[in-house]
Amino acid sequence: DGGRDTYVGTTLATSFGNLFSKLDLVNQKDGGWATRMIAQTSILGFSTILEHNITRNFVSEQFTGTGDSKLNSSTTLRIDGAIALFDLPQMPVSLSFDHDRFVNGDRTSTVSSRTTVPIGRLSVTHTFDYSQSKTSSGTSKTGSGTILMGGRIGDVRLRGTVGYDLLPTKDYGAITLTAEKRISRNLEVRLGLDRSAPPSPVNTYSFGLNKLTEWSAWGLDLQYSDDAVFEARVNMAMSFGVNPVTNRPIVQAERTATQGALLSRVFVDHNGNGTFDEGDVPIEGAKLEIDRGIRRVASDADGFLYLPAVTPNRRMVVKVDRDSLKDPFLVPVKEGVAMVANPGGTVRLDFPVVTTGEIDGTVFKVEDSRVFPVSGAEIQLFDGDGNLVKELRSAFDGFYLLEFLPPGQYTVRIDPEQLARLGLTADRIHRLTIDGDGTILNARDFMLRKIGDDAPASGDAPATPPSSSLPAPSEFDDPSAVPSASPALSAPSAPAAAPSGTAPSDGPPVPDAAPVIPVTPAPN
Repeated sequence: DGGRDTYVGTTLATSFGNLFSKLDLVNQKDGGWATRMIAQTSILGFSTILEHNITRNFVSEQFTGTGDSKLNSSTTLRIDGAIALFDLPQMPVSLSFDHDRFVNGDRTSTVSSRTTVPIGRLSVTHTFDYSQSKTSSGTSKTGSGTILMGGRIGDVRLRGTVGYDLLPTKDYGAITLTAEKRISRNLEVRLGLDRSAPPSPVNTYSFGLNKLTEWSAWGLDLQYSDDAVFEARVNMAMSFGVNPVTNRPIVQAERTATQGALLSRVFVDHNGNGTFDEGDVPIEGAKLEIDRGIRRVASDADGFLYLPAVTPNRRMVVKVDRDSLKDPFLVPVKEGVAMVANPGGTVRLDFPVVTTGEIDGTVFKVEDSRVFPVSGAEIQLFDGDGNLVKELRSAFDGFYLLEFLPPGQYTVRIDPEQLARLGLTADRIHRLTIDGDGTILNARDFMLRKIGDDAPASGDAPATPPSSSLPAPSEFDDPSAVPSASPALSAPSAPAAAPSGTAPSDGPPVPDAAPVIPVTPAPN
């Protein structure tokens, strides 16, 4: 009646094992009281909930009624779970029982069930409700059910319902069936049949066509029914906005008023400062990937992308689609950036791209008067902070290639643990710089010798590693820092020759007295 009620309540809850119980007591000022008892547990894998309510002259939003029609008490039992029959997937089932008692002595009992059966890519759900009411004027019973179907057959999406009545009379209810098929990425067709329930059933046939263009969404709906009624509707929807880059109006099919927006710029960052400035080059045709989905919009000639319809209030990861960059040596500086768009707001994320470089070289082993290419040498690459970023093994001819390296300071070495294990020492550690112009550093070679062998003088002494995580050069040279010599790294049997009397570009020269010969296993 528009008035105000005051309630005072208390709750007691406890649990024992897998049994949970709760008791609620509520008192209505200038009125009655109510209590609710709930018990919940699991029996043979089925969730079981028992609830009992008692009211005495109590009125609330849940418990309504006046006079003798007020609820006196109610009991509900609900069981939920899943069963597996034969080779079928698990079938969710639900069964509930409700019993209501009223002040005037009327009683109503209801039993409801729901079962879902998956059949391939289809799911069929059957619901049935049985109700029995006892009043002073007699007893009445009703029983009705519904079969719901949804899923796909091939590339056709189906939805349908069939209703039926068992009590007080047997008859079928309303029938609906809808089939949808996507003809192309932007075109969808729909067929439907709707038959109303007896006693005066009417069949209605429908046809729908949905077309999505770059700037609008169109829909055509046609309906015809048995009572000679024909309907035709044409729908068109579009959204208006302003591109914040060009300040020009934009029109598109997606709804944008309640969506967020993303503005990005993709460019080659030549100076590596992460900001587009003089000398940097915008990338045209780049696309963004948002939560593993590639957006169709590509960057313009100035490198800008504007996405005006982004799901709001949800954390998403945005990255540049590398395939859209065309040049495989271009890589984004940011692998992925997390963002949350607000409705009506625009998030600005720029993606600088750099040109990667590469480092290659060959690993040799000098023993007595022979030089061998070494396969299986473990090459390690560290960044400027001393973090190990790549590891690989030299090929059959001793060659190694470290590619797709972003600009920065790097250190290349042979794994000192492998050298110690084999009783070898390397002539150097390479400290190198990859610039933002696609630097390619060739012939960064290594010369390995047994511990204690004299190495020829070199104008390029081993460099100190950039981090304490890298061993000092003395650890390669001090025989006491490594175990006694063990068999050398395996050398391939395939022939490979190098010019006599030459050496890697920044390694020590090979003495003329030690000519390079065809590769054979090193002597023990």
